[in-house]
Formats: sequence, C-alpha cells, structure tokens
Amino acid sequence: MIELLVVIAIIGLLATIVMVSLNNAREKAKRAKAMADVNQIRTAVELYYAENGDYPCPGEYFPAELGNPVSCLQPALAPYLKAYPTTDPWGSYYVWHYNFGTVDCNVECISVSSMGADGNYEDHCISIGDDYTAYIAPGC
Repeated sequence: MIELLVVIAIIGLLATIVMVSLNNAREKAKRAKAMADVNQIRTAVELYYAENGDYPCPGEYFPAELGNPVSCLQPALAPYLKAYPTTDPWGSYYVWHYNFGTVDCNVECISVSSMGADGNYEDHCISIGDDYTAYIAPGC
C-alpha cells in the first residue's frame, strides 16, 4: 500500500512539473506570436512607405477610446499583408501610434505594439514590462 502511495505521489509531482513547463511554453509561444505579428505589421508599413513616400494613418492612435483600431491601417496595408492581425494572443488590439511631437523631445515616433499579457499599454516609444514594441520611425 505504501509503495502505491509513493508511486501516486511521484506521478503527481511529475504531472505538476509537466504542467508548469507547458504553461511556460504557452507564454513563450504567445510572446513569439506577438513579436512576429508586430514585425509583420512593421514590414508592411515600411513597404507602404517605400511605395507612397509617407507612413499610413498620420495623426492616429489606435485603439482610440472608442475607435476601431483597423479602420485605417487594415485597408492601407491590404496590398502588403495577406491577413491583418488585429489582436494579440492575449486578446488585446495591437496599438498603432503615429502622432508628431508626442514624445519628450518633440520628435516623431511611429510604433506598433502589443500590450502583452497584462493588457496595459505602457509607452509608445519604449518597450516597458511585458509590452513588445516595433519602432518604425526613429524617436528620441
């Protein structure tokens, strides 16, 4: 009977270790997907710039308070993206930021970001916490 309890305890311990590893692997996969999506959007924006001489959707910040985050970018980038990724793996919209003079040194900073697992958008010109930001135009 004791041997059976020891075997069950060992199986339970191994199952716990496997579940923790699986959860870590899922989070890493989500981060990798978010990074890939953000870089894909950045590449499409750079292709748009190369063809049009300007970045799409100037003066825009998405998601705005009640705005549709793809209302401008999705049609603008349609020739460059097969499918526009609207939400990150945690269910938040990707953030597009293209406003002039909004950073401390009044320099243009264009970026696309994932808000990460916490769903909080920290800063459009700096990756903070679990956010992942791809910079399209130089900031400070």
